[in-house]
Amino acid sequence: MKKVLLIVLSYVIFSFFVAFAVVAFFQTRPTILPGDVRAYIALQAALLFFGMFPAVVCSGFLVGCAVSFGREIHDDAMRTFSHLLLNSILFVFLLFSVGEAFVPFLQKKQAALEEAPVAFSKFMTLSRKCYADGRMLESAKYANEALLLNPSSEDAMSLRELALANEDSVAEAQREKKKKERRTAAAASDKIPFLAHKKETPQSLLEKARAAERDGKWFDSHYNARLAESIAGDDSAVIAESESLAQKAWKELRAPNVFVDTPEIVLFRRKLKAYTMFVSGDNVGAYYEFLAISNSSPAASRDPDVIKYLALSSEEVQKERFFTDDMENLQRFESQTGVHFSLKKADGTVDVVYIQGITSVKDAGSVIKYLRGLYIYEFGADGSFNMSIHAPYAKLMFEDVGSFDKKTKERFSLPEIQCAVPKILLNGIDSRFSDKRSVPEFKMADGSEIDKDEWNYVVLGLSSDDFNLLCDSSIGSDRMSLISLWRVFGMARQFGYSSEVFGASLLRRITYPLTLLILFVFLACISWNYRLAENQIFKFKWIYILPISTFILYFCLEFIKFALKLMNYVFIAFAGYASVAMSLACLIAVFAIVSAAFVKKVSKSIRNGHR
Repeated sequence: MKKVLLIVLSYVIFSFFVAFAVVAFFQTRPTILPGDVRAYIALQAALLFFGMFPAVVCSGFLVGCAVSFGREIHDDAMRTFSHLLLNSILFVFLLFSVGEAFVPFLQKKQAALEEAPVAFSKFMTLSRKCYADGRMLESAKYANEALLLNPSSEDAMSLRELALANEDSVAEAQREKKKKERRTAAAASDKIPFLAHKKETPQSLLEKARAAERDGKWFDSHYNARLAESIAGDDSAVIAESESLAQKAWKELRAPNVFVDTPEIVLFRRKLKAYTMFVSGDNVGAYYEFLAISNSSPAASRDPDVIKYLALSSEEVQKERFFTDDMENLQRFESQTGVHFSLKKADGTVDVVYIQGITSVKDAGSVIKYLRGLYIYEFGADGSFNMSIHAPYAKLMFEDVGSFDKKTKERFSLPEIQCAVPKILLNGIDSRFSDKRSVPEFKMADGSEIDKDEWNYVVLGLSSDDFNLLCDSSIGSDRMSLISLWRVFGMARQFGYSSEVFGASLLRRITYPLTLLILFVFLACISWNYRLAENQIFKFKWIYILPISTFILYFCLEFIKFALKLMNYVFIAFAGYASVAMSLACLIAVFAIVSAAFVKKVSKSIRNGHR
């Protein structure tokens, strides 16, 4: 059967060059970056070729078997069948591997090249905007990102060099100032770690409060004393000392011993106002107040208290809100679009969730997802509309279900098992301007107003693994990996999907290798009927038959896929998971029939004295 491999290989190579010629001279292309044109043509040719690849291989196999059957001696039907089966399995493995692994890889590469011009344009726009705003380092960074996409762009190169030159000549003092601020902030952070670090004890915080008191650092003394009190539990001694230190520090803060409005006293009063907001829980107000203080003068921006509590208030703000500035530049990196699913709660109500776009960003080892166009509709157990939430932007983080209190767990019907669940922040603010906000819109069935303070965030009642899997399913069942497709099929109905759709696709892809194997054996039956005669070297009419049979087999394969899809819908609807066994049983029966037919043909020829 070596002749079969040789003929198939020759026809595959010829077909690839034909596909390349068709793409190069006849097929239109979208706007592509100059440096990517050749790569895009090669990808187009490869995808066109692999679209016809099964038909090309089957056509080559058809002719190759006819040549091989006529050239080789056949005195044992089962041995001939075993050789045929071995070659067929080899081709099936090749076709299955190409369809499941190689083609999706090429499709992703092609999509990246098609999106590159849009990303390049956006990087250049951002670079020019940052340059106009005086943010030279950011301008150079975006220009460099544009150069990574299009290294030959003179505009991007000149813009980067101009931004760097301007940064070197004009903004040297600002860079030094930022370095000093970072060092001061780092030192302040080392002195007073926040609770999120989870490295402090009541005793260590008390010691810091005492040290700050001795040094006259009343902000730090009050802050650490209150932290010590908040985690002291039932330790009455710690609570008593913490209250004493906090009250003493607060008294000092509220009663400055001078009344002349010197710059130092004005700064002190502004810091006290911002700090009061911070300790009272108004993190957003405290953040903007400390930011305003920092921007008021060079001296204020270097103040250790301002640096430290600006950082702490920013950290607290990002636990309950997100910065909308982050959203402006992330849409071009969206990895999923059109994500939708439903969640049934314990009380019978159902949430229908739709997300227009998702961008994933790694932050300190964890993954944060920025959402664009979040819609959540709640329906009652009887199907009636209850309420809806629409947030133009939102920020999703995964938090352990154990970190939520009992009321929150019941409210959002969180899973009982220990897992990470998606927490979505709905309110956004601008990191520089307090008047720019991103707020969700609420609609109630009865038209009443909602308490927006209770809806600063929502928690989805599913695990992070299930959420990521549902996001992956947005690309379609035909493009998902088999493992992901199997998992989605198992939980499709739970999240509002049609299990028949995913099940039919899963069945088709699982049984596709067996379907191909049946086809190869069937083609071998045809080849046996038209094999070469003893005195023939080659049938020249095959030169014309090869391309014609390729197109015929292409449409036959498409029809077989369609017919199997319909059959799988029926099996899935009636048998569920058992449909896999039913489908395999039917295909195995067909395989047995065509195999018996081939062996019968060979045996008959041997009995009649034909080789």
